Amino acid sequence: MSSNYNVGVVFEGFHGSLGHVSRAFPEVVLSEVSGVTTVRAKLRAPGPAAAVSQLVERVTRAVPTAVPLRVDQDLVSVSDMAQRGGRTREPVRLLVDGKRGPGSFPASLGVVGDGIGI
Repeated sequence: MSSNYNVGVVFEGFHGSLGHVSRAFPEVVLSEVSGVTTVRAKLRAPGPAAAVSQLVERVTRAVPTAVPLRVDQDLVSVSDMAQRGGRTREPVRLLVDGKRGPGSFPASLGVVGDGIGI
């Protein structure tokens, strides 16, 4: 059974080939910083690993010089999680703080401006 997965992969080696990916794979979102390109897409696959593999295969077919470096971490704040889940910020904050639910919410990877955990 397949589901939709929003996955991103960081590549190097595009060398001005962003247009090739956009034409071959119009549903992707591309960003490039200092020669490193992040490609993000929503794909239908049996699992997240299969979605990542599908993304890598499609990108490297369009740009043979592209080399996958790592899966992109989709870092979000409590406000982002609330918006994506169709909730207000407070119930999500309670989950994150362990005051609601099973208390096994993953620890923040870091902090962005104003002390907001991500």
